[in-house]
Amino acid sequence: MTVALDARYLDGKTAAQHAAVVRLGEDEVEIVMADGAVHRWAASDVRLAAGDTGDGPVRLTTAEGGATLIVDSPEARRWVDAGEVKRHRTPPNRRLQWVVGGALGALGLFALAWTTVVPGLIAAAIPASWERPLGRVVVEQVMTLLNYMEKEPVRRCEAGAGRAALDRLVRRLRQASPPGTVLEVDVVSSSIVNALTAPGGHILLLHGLIEDAKSPEEVAGVLAHEIGHALHRHPTGAAIRDMGLSTLIDFVLGGGFNGGAVSTAAKALVNSSYGRAAEREADEEALRVLAGAGISARGLQAFFARLAAEENPESGALRMVASHPQSAERAAMAAEAAAAGGGAAMSGADWQALRAICDTGG
Repeated sequence: MTVALDARYLDGKTAAQHAAVVRLGEDEVEIVMADGAVHRWAASDVRLAAGDTGDGPVRLTTAEGGATLIVDSPEARRWVDAGEVKRHRTPPNRRLQWVVGGALGALGLFALAWTTVVPGLIAAAIPASWERPLGRVVVEQVMTLLNYMEKEPVRRCEAGAGRAALDRLVRRLRQASPPGTVLEVDVVSSSIVNALTAPGGHILLLHGLIEDAKSPEEVAGVLAHEIGHALHRHPTGAAIRDMGLSTLIDFVLGGGFNGGAVSTAAKALVNSSYGRAAEREADEEALRVLAGAGISARGLQAFFARLAAEENPESGALRMVASHPQSAERAAMAAEAAAAGGGAAMSGADWQALRAICDTGG
């Protein structure tokens, strides 16, 4: 042991400094308090405390942190410099680590919940009458966005025979959906292969999807899938996530809307920004609706199979819908449903009329 050195001792519980005498040895640091109490630290466990600058008083603590010993003596600094103390700062207090780690974990869980669980819970509680006006505004923003993406201005397609054929298909699918289902389906003259669902049951079939489809059952399957999104209110949940609940409330209460927020929601809609769980829910709902309408799921199976073959986002016309996960698995699920039977989605004449719905002059 070295000679006794005057020191100050902080117990780590209060800011009070207590007079002490310390002896620094090769194996042990002995701290004798004024009241006779003795603390012994193993030399191998001693660390330089935070705040020790390398000159001035020596500040020591243990690997566990907590108590601090301050020794204002050149001999103490020589003891440190001789290598008896490991030359690194004390690790952060473990209790603090747990607190900070717990707080960060809670924030992470909150962020995850906000992007996954919370929007869906809020969407389920929002009256349908709130969704419809929001959906109309989002659809108009989508139309604006599609105008930027296409070489020619996009428009709603209303060729008479094609519109009538679409209405007959939508009517069959609506009747197979839960009572009270509200749907408003339009075809848009976009070459992109996609279908989009906005809040309030507003569905846009982009004409590129109809042109790319090999059968009316494919179109019916995709439309049933979008109905699944509408029934589970996924678009409203996505709008809440992307716009913020306060913006939505301001809008539905007549306070207008934040154009930037609605534009963000529209962009997410065009990019089909749903998670795997939402896609599976929509798929399962689509198969129920198709079965209820007496329409074969083979069209949806074929669509997913082609989607799986073109999952490279840069390959083929299906690049806009290739973001949907696990296309091969979805095709297999549709194939299982298709084995139960089902008929045609529409007549041959209606199919030809639907494909021509965007013809000018209709």
